[in-house]
Amino acid sequence: MNKKIKVLTAAIALVGILSVGAKSAWGAADKNSQIDINDIIRLTTSNNSELSVFKQKIEVRDKWYHDALEEKSKESNYQKDMRKYINPFRRQEEIKNLEWQKDQKQDEVVLSTTKAYYDIMLQNQMIELQEKKIERLKKLLEYKKEKIKIGTEAATSLIDDETNLKDAEMKLQQLKNSEESLRMELNMKIGNPVDKKLNLKKAEIPYKPYEVKNLEAVIEKMLTKSHTITSMIEEQKIDIKEKDILEDYENATNASELERAANPSGDYKARIEDLEDQLIELKYKMDDEKKSIEAKIRMDYNSILNAKDDVQVKKLDYEKAQTLLKTEKAKFDAGRSTKIQCDAAEESVLMASCEYNRAKLNYYVAVEKFKNYNKRAL
Repeated sequence: MNKKIKVLTAAIALVGILSVGAKSAWGAADKNSQIDINDIIRLTTSNNSELSVFKQKIEVRDKWYHDALEEKSKESNYQKDMRKYINPFRRQEEIKNLEWQKDQKQDEVVLSTTKAYYDIMLQNQMIELQEKKIERLKKLLEYKKEKIKIGTEAATSLIDDETNLKDAEMKLQQLKNSEESLRMELNMKIGNPVDKKLNLKKAEIPYKPYEVKNLEAVIEKMLTKSHTITSMIEEQKIDIKEKDILEDYENATNASELERAANPSGDYKARIEDLEDQLIELKYKMDDEKKSIEAKIRMDYNSILNAKDDVQVKKLDYEKAQTLLKTEKAKFDAGRSTKIQCDAAEESVLMASCEYNRAKLNYYVAVEKFKNYNKRAL
């Protein structure tokens, strides 16, 4: 059961490209110094209530497992066989299932918190963009007012500009409200008070191209190594073993009256029938699970490919916006453009950058989900 730091180690290694130093997360938060993504991940895994519940459940099941091994007074032969060959193995499977669920939840909360961290970075980019837009609209409004003064522009032309400025200011406030909500959500994810102030260290959105050279091999491995499949196989083995034991007692000809009194033959038969039903259901459940696994792997990998294409498109848009800005600046230097037009071109670059970063974050999330799901096959 002491195997569970793989996800945390992988997550921290992944964000190592940001060149951020390790520090005490709690100490950083208390002193209001900058908190980086590594701090956030540590806080998430140490303070998440759902992960704590899983830990406690595993401890309880571990106790039950050892209880199942203990010999009881006045055990019947049947009870002894169940203690030796069935009950401990069922408890072991319960523990394995809980450990797997805990791993799944840890992957989920780490990725969710990491995404929330970068969502705040993106939201701040959008706020910066909107602030620049407001400054440009204010300049444009003043420019129009000057033209009205000298009689080259009608006063009614201000209506649209004033409306655009008010709309932009309202949108800025909405963006700031959304950023505050994101920070509150992040506090909840890492176990902080909702209103705790977080001084997050700025970081680039992590992006690294990812490719699976042989998807069919991944699918083939997951169809045998997936926890859901291996768990069903173990459950099947235990059910068959219990059924064999029950059939021995059901067909026994020399069982003592005491043994029969403790476990009437009718109980054996009823349990055998239940196990036969369970084995049939397990077979079909396993077939359905294999189909679901294959479908999920293919769909998730297609999501990665689509996200990669989106990154490339947004990168081209960003490069195009940069080129247009250079052109606009050259025109301004030549006296064929205005500062306001250059500012608008700069906004376009910022917007393209935001969209490019959003595409990179979507790609990162898609890749991490795929790797988390298929970790046993990669």
